[in-house]
Amino acid sequence: MTSNFVTDIIRRSNRNLLLWSFLGALIVVGAGIYFLNYYRNLFLGPFPTDKKSVAVIQDLKDVPDYYITLEGDEALDTGYQYVSTNYGQETVEFSYIALMLNDVLLLVKSPGIALVNLPTTYTGALVPMPADIQREVIRDLEAEYPDLKDVFLPFMLDAGDFKTNGYIGLGIGVIIFLGCLYGIFLSARRSNNMASHPIMRKLKAFGSPEAIANQIHAEMQGPVEKVGHLNVTQHWLLRATKSSLAATRLNDVVWYYKKATQHRTNFIPTGKTYEAVILDRRGTIMSVQAKENVVNEMLNYVGRNAPWAIGGYSNDLKMMWDRQHKEFIAAVDQRRQSAPSIDRQ
Repeated sequence: MTSNFVTDIIRRSNRNLLLWSFLGALIVVGAGIYFLNYYRNLFLGPFPTDKKSVAVIQDLKDVPDYYITLEGDEALDTGYQYVSTNYGQETVEFSYIALMLNDVLLLVKSPGIALVNLPTTYTGALVPMPADIQREVIRDLEAEYPDLKDVFLPFMLDAGDFKTNGYIGLGIGVIIFLGCLYGIFLSARRSNNMASHPIMRKLKAFGSPEAIANQIHAEMQGPVEKVGHLNVTQHWLLRATKSSLAATRLNDVVWYYKKATQHRTNFIPTGKTYEAVILDRRGTIMSVQAKENVVNEMLNYVGRNAPWAIGGYSNDLKMMWDRQHKEFIAAVDQRRQSAPSIDRQ
């Protein structure tokens, strides 16, 4: 297809879709490589490990099989728990257990309340000791029991849920990756057949998409009233960016108004955003967001070039548009008969 205003936008749209899809797929692959060992542990673990192998670990970075099942000599309740409070109700999320491995202790983060007769076998992930646990549990125990100083290993066993987040992450990653592959496929298909692009499919409502694209291109070379992303040509109203296009005939415009949205954070007003909303007789909505003064200018352009259209918003107009659409259009057509004559043929 001959290069013109519309096809140039479509080419940039296809290029952007290809780039973002490729980048997304690359990020997912990179994340998969980064978490490869985690997923190896998730699917192949837990690995049976003896206490001697754990007791001699110096650096967890050197331990590829860190999701393990471990049996110690004895398990002792440290008396420390992680408690959450919800609406005044306290729940013990984790208890901290000291698992004896010969002459050293491994701190175990175990879900729920510590039992009276604690098991000596635990399954979980060997993880670095968090600073707050080191400070609030280990140091307090060492202060209370000086004989325990330097007895605890510098890491701990997290016996909580190891797999759920991994499955969720894997599911999300697969969905994103497949979506990216589909985006690459779409980009290739639309590049080979521009008629399949959504922009061209929407232009089909006005006639031959190729002919309409050529007409828009020709009018964009002539006098154009432009404010923000809104372009008003002899016959067309266009919302155009470098890679997107929405179009309707000026003759089809029936209603336009300014939409203000109040944004709040923690119920405190943080500002407003403004949109020029333009509707045509087919029910197509064109929305252009900009600063309030730019939106006002856009709507002035629309009103000046489509004087028959109804300007402004009210609940009655909205109700009539939703429930009496044909009557709404008929009222606009009646206004057109008495509106100033503008050649839009």
